[in-house]
Amino acid sequence: MPDLLALLPPLLAPLIGHWYIAIKKLLPQDNSAVGTEYKLLRPDLIMTFNEAKTYLLSKPGAVESYPFYVDLMVPKVGGKMFATLSFRNGSAQMNLKCDPDEALALRDIFRAVIPGYHMNKKHWNTVILDGSIPQNEIKRMIDNSYQLVIKNLSSKIRTNLSLPYD
Repeated sequence: MPDLLALLPPLLAPLIGHWYIAIKKLLPQDNSAVGTEYKLLRPDLIMTFNEAKTYLLSKPGAVESYPFYVDLMVPKVGGKMFATLSFRNGSAQMNLKCDPDEALALRDIFRAVIPGYHMNKKHWNTVILDGSIPQNEIKRMIDNSYQLVIKNLSSKIRTNLSLPYD
């Protein structure tokens, strides 16, 4: 069976463009496994704190709230949170809801995706906006988190917010 990490770059290339990333093979000191590290070469592909905030709040029915701390933005739809956004340890990061299987896969693919900080680690990932994840992939993660939340809203709330029913 082929090594899944060896297949990853060709699978991702059509999505993010192989010319935008550099792939560097890293060997652990004991040579027990090979990992793959992705570093963006173009700064215009990096999502900043303000771009993340703007994209989160552009979702239909999204409302900005600060229920926990003044520096922890929690966008909600229909009264349910679908993300958090803050600065921690010198970089912007957000928590995003995720299917449990996809959550594990994203943690394996991206070093900047870790189990959700102060969240249910089965259903939430923390995404560190350090420039190592392409902007389009972060947008896809945000869209997925939003969809997971709105699909569980009542039909009355979805109708009041004019949200789709798919």
